Amino acid sequence: MPTDENVETLYRVFSVYRRKLSPATMSADEDLEAKKRLKQTPLRQLSADDALAVTAFCDDLRDLRSLKHFLPRLLEIGLHPGRGALLGVVKVLLEAARWRTWPEKERAAIEHCPGALGCSDHLCR
Repeated sequence: MPTDENVETLYRVFSVYRRKLSPATMSADEDLEAKKRLKQTPLRQLSADDALAVTAFCDDLRDLRSLKHFLPRLLEIGLHPGRGALLGVVKVLLEAARWRTWPEKERAAIEHCPGALGCSDHLCR
């Protein structure tokens, strides 16, 4: 389980990325209410259901900045007991986005968040 400090580090490091859910990151058949909610709800208030919707929008990786914007909340929710499915999706998205090539401070924030990579230790590589 991540500490409050780990979570705050994620939010701080990824705060440079602004919310942007462009038409390219949304399927035409997605629920308009979900899109509106994701655009208007403060990041830290997104629910687990909202987080799942975000993963669907970010799945095509056309907008890496959106993935990075939502990543702290996705990990925060995914690391809670009973949210393993969400964490699994986030791990797939991270690998597809080649997160190990990201800037050092971004990689370090992810690596130092216990459980984010499915490892028992705090530095899983």
